[in-house]
Amino acid sequence: MTSLRWKIAQYFEKRWWGNYLRGKEPDDYFRWKQNYWNNFLHEISDWVKPNKNHNFLDMGCGPAGIFMVLPGQVTAVDPLIEQYKLKLPFFIPEKFDNVDFHTSSAEEFKHQTQFDLVFSLNVINHVRDLPQAILSLYRNCKTGGKLILSIDSHNNKFLRTAFRYLHFDILHPHQLTLNEYINLLEEAGFTIRGEKCLKKGFVFDYVVLVAEKL
Repeated sequence: MTSLRWKIAQYFEKRWWGNYLRGKEPDDYFRWKQNYWNNFLHEISDWVKPNKNHNFLDMGCGPAGIFMVLPGQVTAVDPLIEQYKLKLPFFIPEKFDNVDFHTSSAEEFKHQTQFDLVFSLNVINHVRDLPQAILSLYRNCKTGGKLILSIDSHNNKFLRTAFRYLHFDILHPHQLTLNEYINLLEEAGFTIRGEKCLKKGFVFDYVVLVAEKL
């Protein structure tokens, strides 16, 4: 059932991007998105200060991920990369000469090197196998490196149960609370170094966690 929900979510993810970008001017959208990511980095600057000497992983990058503003060499991973190339004229990989794009799921991605900073933003509740995806993030992070994970975390147990079993949120196969995400990270071997709520919501809080691999 989880695999089926993931496949359905991937299908609607492609459609969501197509609908979302329809009618937008590419240059205007990219400027807005770059400002968005720079503001995001400012929000977490107490714990993370990217520089050109860092080796970055953007896991679940989408067509306009944080790879757009990172200053060093970036490996950007998404299972829909080839679909974005075919169907989203906004996505032009050649514009980013410091980014190496890979078509892969989070669970299956392996690289010959490990990374100083691993970003997984607005991604983790999209994956097929949540524990395996988190183990992959741990495996691809250097010892002493950091994971930056942004999540929509449920703040109401009743609504969490309803969303989990009644499939109200078709794009997201996983419906967890903040403590459940933290527990999964700690079970994988990460130590939480920072936590910040960027947006309070009625159903979800948008939270960023910074975790270190010791």
